[in-house]
Amino acid sequence: MALRVALFGSGIFATTNHAPVFQHSPESFECVGVWSRTFANAQALATTLRTEPYSGDQGAAELLAREDVQAVVVCLPLDVQPTYVRMAMAAGKHVLSEKPIASTVAAAQALLDEYHADFKPAGLWWSVAENYRYEPGFQQAAQLGAVAIGTPVLLELAVHSPMNKENKYYHTEWRREPSWRGGFFQDGAVHFVAAMRMLAGSDPVAVTASTSHRAPHLPGPDTLAAVVWFESGVQGVVNISFAVPNRKFELSITGTAGKVQVVRGVDGEGRHGYAVHHATYEPEADIKAIESTSVVHPFAGVPSEFAAFATAVAAEPEERANVDANGAEEALMDLAFIEACIQSGDNGGQVVQLSY
Repeated sequence: MALRVALFGSGIFATTNHAPVFQHSPESFECVGVWSRTFANAQALATTLRTEPYSGDQGAAELLAREDVQAVVVCLPLDVQPTYVRMAMAAGKHVLSEKPIASTVAAAQALLDEYHADFKPAGLWWSVAENYRYEPGFQQAAQLGAVAIGTPVLLELAVHSPMNKENKYYHTEWRREPSWRGGFFQDGAVHFVAAMRMLAGSDPVAVTASTSHRAPHLPGPDTLAAVVWFESGVQGVVNISFAVPNRKFELSITGTAGKVQVVRGVDGEGRHGYAVHHATYEPEADIKAIESTSVVHPFAGVPSEFAAFATAVAAEPEERANVDANGAEEALMDLAFIEACIQSGDNGGQVVQLSY
């Protein structure tokens, strides 16, 4: 039976990514209502999804009061999203909210504590949508990194994500003029952190970072360079910028017997995704790889994370964390790393310890 959901949000990502999941998976999801702060926006998306529009405070209360709504998908501006996550859970609904979990670790921890105290014991499941955890490219890379490179030694992440004035996300006011310190890092870079943690197979425990504000049209900081220590002993180097003009994504982990690298790629049918390169090396030999493979995996993270959420909702409460990798605790750890980098950069590169 399809999971009956209400969609809170009618912005770019809700329209271009969430709505198609409902349209293409009627056996798994039935969207029974769309809420937005303005009725016109709610009506436009509701028309596309052939469902009912709601708006304003009264509309939100009415939609959440519907007994046929089993779950709520929340895709709203970051400064207000936690409020609606709390409202949905208080109404007895399972929640899938967009990343990041909140604008600050303190706000995220407070909401997570409330979830564990009041809502999880009532049988509710809260998932924070992080599609990178469900991208097939990152999943394959993590599997290879765990068994096919010897002992992991060094992780490297380099991301150039130009946020120029033509970018559609630049024109969302809450991203361009945030109420939190960190600019686009909270909203965009948590993706990269999720992938980093997957490939490392371990969580970061300390970081030192240099941050800067290079693009006048962006909120600062917009660029960082960091050195990371992981619980496993792996060391890492992370460079991320929203201010540079070229696009780049490279994530790799090198071990004593091989290397796994993930980059953006296009498959033979022209579909964009992530290319996974794996090479193994002869111990004590030169740098020539003795075996090398490359596979391009088309993007598939959003539909897969929605499917995992639906499976978790249907599962026994004690099994949900085993079938949905996007439990809210994971999102908190992604955000904590970003906040630690910014804190370190604000304090001249001071080493910041992470605890979860």
